[in-house]
Amino acid sequence: MHYKRQVIYYLGLPRTGSLSLFQYIESREKAHELDIDSIINTIYRTRNKQIDNRIETFMYFLNLRKKNYDLEFDICTMYSFASREVLFACPNDKYLCIIRPPMEWAHSFIRYSQMVFLDRKITYNSKFWQLVADNINPVHTIRITNDIEATADTINNLLEIWATHVSEILRYMPSYNSLLLKLDNINRNINFLNTFLGTQNITSSNIFPRANSMRYLSTIKNKRSYKELIFMNKIDTIVSGHIAFDLYRSIPSVVFGSQ
Repeated sequence: MHYKRQVIYYLGLPRTGSLSLFQYIESREKAHELDIDSIINTIYRTRNKQIDNRIETFMYFLNLRKKNYDLEFDICTMYSFASREVLFACPNDKYLCIIRPPMEWAHSFIRYSQMVFLDRKITYNSKFWQLVADNINPVHTIRITNDIEATADTINNLLEIWATHVSEILRYMPSYNSLLLKLDNINRNINFLNTFLGTQNITSSNIFPRANSMRYLSTIKNKRSYKELIFMNKIDTIVSGHIAFDLYRSIPSVVFGSQ
């Protein structure tokens, strides 16, 4: 079952600007972020299968979504947990990935966890957190304490998720019709994004207001007390040797892929 209609899939991690991008494109009736549970179930159902069987299952699943939803954009960050399978299943489609700086992403993910479980500002999705829990216990991201070692362990685990995902993206995605952007360089490369998506009006102000990661992290730290700032600086020092930072620095600001 193959459908010739070309779809643009988003392969970035959660907390990389996908929701703002989705809402912008959805307002022009071009995008869908539907049946997240079914995507997660497919990931779980294929997890212990051989790679060929996983790809075949995703091929059927993704083509069924094309048929049912008349897709042009399929923006769901759950695909980041099975990026290789999605790429191999639909080699004639297009792929977008935005990579957020690793420490900024870790802080954002922690804050998101706190909003979901403590502030209740965002809908709780148990299947999503079950998927994340394969790599890190969500409880650890919620109740960050004054224990420096425990907090550093949590951030290290998040950086490991980030590094694993980005390594797979860099290994496979450039072989396909794709665009990879670094979030903190997106201001200079917004025209590439508009051209790739076929849009005209996406800007860093209406989609990625926090595109300058250094300014974003400075804002976080400026809101902290002196004691909290010292604590954060100690954490930064402990995790500074993680491979994620060298990996991020090695990535060009724009990476085009082609078949």
